[in-house]
Amino acid sequence: MKALRSNSICTASTLPLAMPAWSTLFLALFASCGAVSPEDDGQVNHSTPSTTNNNKPSTTALGNPHSGEIPVLTQNEVIVECERHIRAWQVRNSNRRNDPTGSGIKILEEATQVFVGKYIGELSEVAIGGQDRPRGIASTALGFSKDPTVLPILLNNLSDSSDLVVANTLFGLAMYGDPDIPLSGLEAAILRPKASLGLLRNAAFALVRLAQVRQQAIPPKPVSEDWGRLLAHLLSRPEPEIRAQGATGLGYLRAGSAVPRLANMLAGDPESRVRFAAAFALGEIGSKAATTDLLGALSDPDSMTAGAARAALTKIVGRDFGPNPEAWKEQL
Repeated sequence: MKALRSNSICTASTLPLAMPAWSTLFLALFASCGAVSPEDDGQVNHSTPSTTNNNKPSTTALGNPHSGEIPVLTQNEVIVECERHIRAWQVRNSNRRNDPTGSGIKILEEATQVFVGKYIGELSEVAIGGQDRPRGIASTALGFSKDPTVLPILLNNLSDSSDLVVANTLFGLAMYGDPDIPLSGLEAAILRPKASLGLLRNAAFALVRLAQVRQQAIPPKPVSEDWGRLLAHLLSRPEPEIRAQGATGLGYLRAGSAVPRLANMLAGDPESRVRFAAAFALGEIGSKAATTDLLGALSDPDSMTAGAARAALTKIVGRDFGPNPEAWKEQL
């Protein structure tokens, strides 16, 4: 089984309402979004997967406006087509720098939502009773539907014995994007013993995306200590992309209690992507207690991190004094 590998944190539907220009590049640089299987070879297996009743024709037909034909897809064909949609989404999301407005991502999400909606019954059947790989793909696809009838299926699959199914269900829940998704299922998935790296990457993606959705809700959802605790748990992971995800999520949650730890990461993490995420998060939190650490980061050897620190300081202070730390010190 091959993996669908992801390279971006956000989609067009969850971009922050007021995002600094440099943050668009941040999105493309380093967060993981969901894999269709937990292996990490970055390839997609386009061979037809087997499912329960895999030759059963779908009861929903897709019209072909060019030929006038109305093909009937088998469950196998529906799963392959869903995998193709998901792959296209991931490729587009990994090249967000070429789609700064997010319009391409939005079109792909809408197209996937329409396709999944046509086959929601068949996909629900596979997600409940299929073999692991097609069940995982179906669980991811159902999340794109945003249909409330699929949420119980996804929440149930979070406790599946297969890391593959859980990893893809986390991806699906991230795409579903409901700020009221219970945290308990996400927590159990993240803390399960010997969780695969693919599962942890998707869990980090789901936490950050849902934290973003909670922050953007009208009115914003209250920050709970449990959300902050789970995201802070990611900061201890050895994988830099997961640490960066955790830091980003804490920023979206405006988790003031995380400022000291984020400041330490900004000053001392060996990975520039993590320092960058810490600077971004400190700017989102907006605590003046972080200004000294952000001033130090203006001299970071990584230009993106230095730029993120400058943007964070500008957000906290309300004015941009440029890249020179001394100019900031004179004003603070």
